[in-house]
Amino acid sequence: MDSTEKLNRNKNSDVKKVVPKSEFFRCLASLPTCLCFMMAVSSVAFCFLLSFKTFQLENRVKLLEKGNAPVFAPAETSILTEGGTLLPVIRDTIESILQEVRIAYPLQYFKS
Repeated sequence: MDSTEKLNRNKNSDVKKVVPKSEFFRCLASLPTCLCFMMAVSSVAFCFLLSFKTFQLENRVKLLEKGNAPVFAPAETSILTEGGTLLPVIRDTIESILQEVRIAYPLQYFKS
């Protein structure tokens, strides 16, 4: 029995020598999980930062458009006076164009 006990002890000691893992391997096994977690957190933070910067840029563009609106979209009543009639410069131009048309086509289109 002594010999079998010694064999069992030797087998168990051999197994124990191979089985225990060092701290390095335990940390190495959790490294991919930590790395993935850090990448996920950084991507969420980057998305929030990008969203915030886009919001700021949109507001700046809106302010620029609001400030330049009269240049790009003149008022509809700019050619009218307060009474609703045409400005004298425009009225004179239209009258001269109509006069030229009446001279070119005297009785075909206008019956005056």
